[in-house]
Amino acid sequence: MNDVVKPVCRGYITARHIRGSHVPQRVQNLVVRDYTQRNGIDFRLSEVEYLMPGCYIMLNSVIAELPHIDGIVAYSLFMMPKRRARRMNAWQSFIDSGRTLHFAVENFALSTATDIQTAEDILAIDQTSEAADLPF
Repeated sequence: MNDVVKPVCRGYITARHIRGSHVPQRVQNLVVRDYTQRNGIDFRLSEVEYLMPGCYIMLNSVIAELPHIDGIVAYSLFMMPKRRARRMNAWQSFIDSGRTLHFAVENFALSTATDIQTAEDILAIDQTSEAADLPF
């Protein structure tokens, strides 16, 4: 008998546009579920971030669950707070608790300081290309 214990992660999706596009919540959940299945994660029902810009009530709610779960699987890195200070506080919550923040679309997981730098680099490149109106 195989007694492998799977990590337990809560899903995190949004009602907002992501990088200018609306992704239906059911599609976001399918992507998150697929990611958890491919990575051997026990999926817990997703929390949905509110539509209001700059509101991260549900992100803070799932972060508050970290003592009881192994991490969070967010639909995308580009759902995270736009303000760097808010993002850094979120990232630090995972580092301090020894938990992992997964991003399903990007197939990326954040659990170390190096991962924080990688995430920040990705966001900076995206912001630069958006500001320059580059085609990628």
